[in-house]
Amino acid sequence: MLLPNNLRDPQSMRDMSFDMIERLLIAAVTTVLVHPVSAADIEIVISRNDTTATLYVTGSLALLPPVFGTDLLENGPPTDTTSLDATGLLAQTRITTPSSPIVFEQMTAMAHPARDPLLFDAPWDASTATSVCSEVNSDAPITLQTHDLYAGYVARDIDGLAEISVTFPTTSTFPISVTIRDFAKDQIASETTINLAETRVLVLPSAAPSPLFRGIFFGSLIGFLICFALLYAQRYRQARRASAAAE
Repeated sequence: MLLPNNLRDPQSMRDMSFDMIERLLIAAVTTVLVHPVSAADIEIVISRNDTTATLYVTGSLALLPPVFGTDLLENGPPTDTTSLDATGLLAQTRITTPSSPIVFEQMTAMAHPARDPLLFDAPWDASTATSVCSEVNSDAPITLQTHDLYAGYVARDIDGLAEISVTFPTTSTFPISVTIRDFAKDQIASETTINLAETRVLVLPSAAPSPLFRGIFFGSLIGFLICFALLYAQRYRQARRASAAAE
């Protein structure tokens, strides 16, 4: 059998080998960049302002019992809808500020096929996901293994920008990762991931301006007003002198 001319030359074969290795490396790097190696098992997005906080959570229905201590399908799956009663999901999870506990009320909770994950990076993504997620095939049963939870909760009349401590009911006997993305006034404040096999407590730092910052701000404002008043008084006296001289 005759080989092509470019395969008879050893140098050409080496060049082709290096080219193939380069292509494989580029493909491998591209795969890693485009498709992350792993993601958190449970994702939580918190959006908070001065007096309110909204919490969104998504994750496999099968992981809810070991993370939150609650099985949403304990009494059987819904038969004709994807809506879930998840009012008790956070009942065993302690969420507090330094001054008081935070009580979240359910806004919406839906079961969605795990094979079709929805974007959940920011509050606006999570709000959309918890509002529009639905079962494509209504005949398919909702099970712990095949569906994810997308739920939203709200707390009102709280110190929303204070430090928030989240304590899950118990540490897991096997690794479960929980990621919380914290947004303060629509700006990302922090993103933290914990392993429930190692700890069950996660603390979100205060997003309120520090007393030093407030002192500097109000001090600068008062200084500006004093300077403005002195300048106005000086200009007024100059105008009076000029008027008297003209007379």
